[in-house]
Parts: sequence; structure tokens; C-alpha cells
Amino acid sequence: MKMADQVAAEEARALAGMFVHRRLAVPSGAFQHPGRRCLVAAWEEKGIGTQDIAALGKIVPQEMLAEAVADIEMMAQLMDVPAVWEGVCDQLNRRYRIHTAKEDAARILDDFNRNQSTATALAAAVALQRFAEAEAPEIHAPTGAELFDRMMAEAVSTQGRRFLGMEFLSLPLLNARMDGLRGLTFLAGSPGTGKTSLALQLAFDAAEVNPDTVVLFLTCEMSVRGVQASLVTSLTKIPFQELMKGRPGTPRDPSGMMLREVDIKRLAKARERIAGLGHRWHVVQPSDVGGAFTGSKRGGAGVFAPITALANRAKQISGASRMLVVVDSLQRVPVAEPVSGSVTGWMGEAIERDIYVVAALNDLSSGVGDAVLCISEQNKAQQGTASITSMRGTGTLGYACDSSLMLTDAEEYAEKDGGTERKDADARSGFRWVEAHLVKGRHGSQRGMERLRFDFHTHAFTEGGR
Repeated sequence: MKMADQVAAEEARALAGMFVHRRLAVPSGAFQHPGRRCLVAAWEEKGIGTQDIAALGKIVPQEMLAEAVADIEMMAQLMDVPAVWEGVCDQLNRRYRIHTAKEDAARILDDFNRNQSTATALAAAVALQRFAEAEAPEIHAPTGAELFDRMMAEAVSTQGRRFLGMEFLSLPLLNARMDGLRGLTFLAGSPGTGKTSLALQLAFDAAEVNPDTVVLFLTCEMSVRGVQASLVTSLTKIPFQELMKGRPGTPRDPSGMMLREVDIKRLAKARERIAGLGHRWHVVQPSDVGGAFTGSKRGGAGVFAPITALANRAKQISGASRMLVVVDSLQRVPVAEPVSGSVTGWMGEAIERDIYVVAALNDLSSGVGDAVLCISEQNKAQQGTASITSMRGTGTLGYACDSSLMLTDAEEYAEKDGGTERKDADARSGFRWVEAHLVKGRHGSQRGMERLRFDFHTHAFTEGGR
């Protein structure tokens, strides 16, 4: 059934039920058919019609009335069951709320585009939030007792663990500070601080250490091959250039590799570790799961639905109970533009994009024990800082997560006192000192900083050092 035909059928059923049950359950503005809209508008204005259609016939033009009355007579018996009729009315009312919120948002965004002030920006944000809320599916609101029972069930599943979240023991100090990976964590930092390498190391470590966990790494920047090469580099400690180009002067072995024997053995061990994870380790790119993820009108089956389906299937095959999704990166997540087809202007699109994508990430991490680690860029003006507001976006992203981990250069790299020279000297030796600042953390996390060494030739992080 086409959308227009489906809407027409719903309107006819709702109107018939309104007369059968003698209740004005849907406002006139919710009806697209002019005859039905006019009939209900007359009902609203005159307060008649619950029993006497003929009385309304004296008010409503006959050419508009005929089809509406025919609908009532044809659908009346079908709408005699209250539950069926109320469901149809709910659908019409929800569509009307979305339409009204959409028009309000478009109008306010037009005001903002003409007058870009703090007040109009705030009004635009509120209007878009209302629109997002109107589009959100209606859900059952659990009682306090139901919420208590859910919390107790979750506590039963987590009690006995050393860490509340997923452990990543290759960086024990940072792991203890964060109490493992849990909920939604944003990882941000300036270019070159190793965000992708750190996320990849934490994710693979979590998959190895936690046998009940499926990890899905979504790369929106690098290719899957590039991510896999970075992972192998990290696991084997073979420099990336050497891994891909071979070791100069080394003859090829029977497999065709130009590497030392010790490196060939490291590669075999790395493959064994990766294969040992089976269906608990996946690296995918957007084209593997349908391209665009968001957009209620053009985004298909909903926000990140393919990712959730893939992770759940991996859970079933492997017997795992938890999932960790890594997103690289927030600003590269493909969004059907415009997200809802309802707003214009750069500010409206940016706010709406943030609302949808962050809501999707929170949905992914809402399962018992599930977690999302999402890489983010920083605003140019705040690059290199550990500020929670430095994340690139509309200024509120840093507050929409459970944990925020910010990577900055080590203090000794400051320009004063020869810091640039020290940084350059370390770079020539193949490493960089990085400070990992936990600037936000909930439920037992300990805010503060851990010092890391990033060996960028092998894409690996270690803790400690000078």
C-alpha cells in the first residue's frame, strides 16, 4: 500500500471511530482530506456531531461532506472495537505532532538564518529537540518496581568482576582509572596523538581479555585493510613500513615475505590470536552495512540498525553476552542528508545531526554490559587541550557521554623551555609522549591523567616513563 493510500485509510477509520465512540479524539489539523478536515473542524467549532451528522451537513459544504460520510458508514463496524480505533487515532495524532514540530523547527531555523544570535540559536536547538522527540517512537514507561528489578538483574551480572566495564589490561593504570570500558566513551585529541591506534589497541585487548565480549570496529575513515594492517603492526611490533615493504636486503621466504625469521613467527602468532577470537572480532566500513545510518525519512531501518544486527548475530554465534562498538570517527559517520528532510541552514543541520548520532550511540551502549568507544575530532581553536567542550560539533557533545578521554601532548613538549626540540628528537626516535586525561567519568571512574608512550612506527601504546 502506498503511503498516501495508507494515510487515507487511517483517516477514514479514525473518523468513523470518532462518531461510533462519540469522542473527538483527533484534531481537524491532523486530517489531510479536505472533507474530513472540514467535518471535524465544524465539530470542534460547534460542539455537535457526536450523534447527528446531518446537523454538520448544514455547516459543511456538500461536495466535501459526501466522501467523509461514506467513510463513516463503511468503516463504522470495523471501528467498533475501542483498542483498534484508539491505535489508529494514536498513529494520526503522532503524525500530526511530527508535522507541527517540523513546521515550527523550519520557521525558527529561518529566523536563525536571518538573525544569528544566541537567542535564536537556543530557540533553534529547542525546536529541533522537540522535533526529534516528536519523531521518537512511543515507548512503555516502566514503573519504579520494574526499574528496580532491572537494576538488580544487572547487578547480579556484574558482581564478582574486578572491573565494572570491559578490561583492557595492556594499559592497567588507565584501565583502573576508567574501571574498564562501559557505556558511551568519547576519545578525542589533536592530530597525531594516536586516537585510532589507541582505540584499536583497547578494542582488541578487550576482545582477548573478556571472552564474553563481541567487538565491532566501524571505520569511517581508514579502509578495513588499513585498520587490519595497523592491528597486525601493533600485535607484532613490526614497523608498518617494514611490514608492507619488506626488510631491505632480506630474501623472500617460501610465503613470499621479505622479513626476518623472527618476524615471520610473530606474524604467525598474530594470526593465531586474531583467528582465536572467531566471531568476536569484526572490522567493517559503512559500505559493508548499507552506507548511511541515520535519517528518519531516508535512513532506512533506523539509526545504526545494521550495526546492532551484526553485533547481535555475532553474539548468538559466539555465545557472548556483551558487545563493544568502536566508531572511528564521530564526524565521519555517514548521515542521510538532511537527517529528516525538514530543516535548512548550517546550524539546524549541525544540531540535528548531533542529536541523531549521539542518540544512536547511546542506544548502542544501552544494553546490559554493552559499551561504545567513539573517536572524535577537536575544534581547531581548542586542539591540544583537555577541555570537555573541545569536541568538534555544536558544543554539547562532551556532556552527552559517560566518559570523556582527551589525548594531549606531554607537558614537556610545551614551546617554552625547548619543548619543540624535545618533541622533534623523540619523533626521530619513533615515539611521542601523550597524556590521557579522563575529564569526565561516572559511577566509580577516577578523573585524572595517565602518561602514555605512543610508538607510532608500531602503532602501540605503553604506560609510564619519564
